[in-house]
Amino acid sequence: MCLCLCSALSSLSFFALPCTDCDCGGVVVWWCVVYRELLISGSDDFTLFLWDPATGKKPLARLTGHQQPVNYVSYSPDGRLIASGSFDGSVRLWNGLTGKFMATFRGHVQAVYQCCWSADSRLLVSGSKDSTMKVWDVKTKKLKCDLPGHADEVFAVCVGVSVCYCVM
Repeated sequence: MCLCLCSALSSLSFFALPCTDCDCGGVVVWWCVVYRELLISGSDDFTLFLWDPATGKKPLARLTGHQQPVNYVSYSPDGRLIASGSFDGSVRLWNGLTGKFMATFRGHVQAVYQCCWSADSRLLVSGSKDSTMKVWDVKTKKLKCDLPGHADEVFAVCVGVSVCYCVM
């Protein structure tokens, strides 16, 4: 098995080779997960660029759709998705390999400052100038939970992991 951990899953390949250990006539199956490192950038020009720094200085894709400057971008932990937050109050979801648009999460009434993924990439949390945090279900593409309460803008959000240890 060969495995290079980088940002985004590129392909999964299987190889079947004749068995060389004996005369059984069987095959040995090898598999290989190929990763490549991709970058994403957001700009005041309302766009995002998807980059492969190994292939050159031209972006792989130009992602459009935000109506105001893009304030925040982040890859999901599994590398399959990109989230972008904008001053237009929306969070957008993109394919992490191609940059293809997937969904818009609407609910904030002011600028989105930051987003954060759950460790399993199922949930996305956004913080906004509107003093709320919102938890989005990535699979259903719907608001899972609205968390008001701050007296002012929410500049930073983070998802932690709760761990329960059982000692016997």
